[in-house]
Amino acid sequence: IEKIEFLNIPSAENSVLLLWATAPKLQEALHVMQSWNFEYKTHMIWDKEFIGMGYWFRGRHELLLIGIKGEFSPPEESVRVPSTYKEKRTEHSKKPDYFYHMIEQYFPTGKYLELFARQKFNEKWTVWGNQI
Repeated sequence: IEKIEFLNIPSAENSVLLLWATAPKLQEALHVMQSWNFEYKTHMIWDKEFIGMGYWFRGRHELLLIGIKGEFSPPEESVRVPSTYKEKRTEHSKKPDYFYHMIEQYFPTGKYLELFARQKFNEKWTVWGNQI
């Protein structure tokens, strides 16, 4: 976590961050967000339709945290989606294509960067990761 916190993340003065977190690591994820100079705003839930491991609850969801830096408006009301999305998980760490489409619809003129990527969604995205 400490190494991630000190990464120099290329972001505009006014930008938005979407950061995946598991429930047990929520506090750490919020700390990372803050260390990258983003202010937490809200989150949505991906229901994986698969019961995993857990100490208090058997987790079956991940959180997609939203944070902003500077001045950044929410997406147009006409494109806003519900705060929960349900799709069965597939391979380890792979997120549904739904979220890439959602991000592109929310921010149609944005520049998209995925850190710790395992694949490149399309040519609009810049990806960084040791598995690419």
